[in-house]
Amino acid sequence: MPVAKGNGYGFGLDVLARQSGVLGLPVLAVGIAQEVAKVRAGGWAGGFSGDLVVLNPWRPFDDVATAQLADPHVIVTVSRAEDVTALAAAHPGTRVLLEIETSMHRHGLTPGDVDVAALDRLTFEGWTIHLPADGSLADAHRLAAGGLAVRTGPIWVSHLSVADYRALSARLDVPTHMRIGTRLWLGDREAYRTTATVLDVHRIAKGDRLGYHQATAPKDGHILIVSGGTAHGVAMAAPSRSGR
Repeated sequence: MPVAKGNGYGFGLDVLARQSGVLGLPVLAVGIAQEVAKVRAGGWAGGFSGDLVVLNPWRPFDDVATAQLADPHVIVTVSRAEDVTALAAAHPGTRVLLEIETSMHRHGLTPGDVDVAALDRLTFEGWTIHLPADGSLADAHRLAAGGLAVRTGPIWVSHLSVADYRALSARLDVPTHMRIGTRLWLGDREAYRTTATVLDVHRIAKGDRLGYHQATAPKDGHILIVSGGTAHGVAMAAPSRSGR
């Protein structure tokens, strides 16, 4: 299942939505509820018309997310046991994915805390597991088993290698879905190119301070100020372990 969120990995959500449609994929994941309309529209060539998974967990204060609960093509992520109960009471039939807490400790619930009777009043689409960047097969299998012990359903997982995903799929007697974003859209660097316009040129001398963090220039030369940046997918990098 491809993921299109934020700035669409530098390509734009509309481009990724159209490409997902070209690939004939039945499901696309977006980051937040506010991105649903954008990938549906998709610009001049039309957007994505299949099912949309909203990765950001539903919260009762998000009016946009709540308005989408009645949409039969939207699958919402639920990461708190109390939200399962609340949705069952106020919005029965909602299509839900229950997110299991992982060692990321970002979002997620403990499957045993879920009110199974409340879950019966919703449309259960499975368990979703968001592993850390170096996620392991052992963790994925353990967490999946914990969810399946409470309710049988598909397993949706991210940040496994292809080999580990195949091994997990072979071990589980339920449908599995591999969620990928960065590796799908940015994996083959020869498939895209970056262009920019030079906006300014500044001469600098060795030792001059420059940039937001005032690094020193290693030698005499020039600084080029070019269009584009993180909003366009340029210079994106994961935080380093050192926090710098």
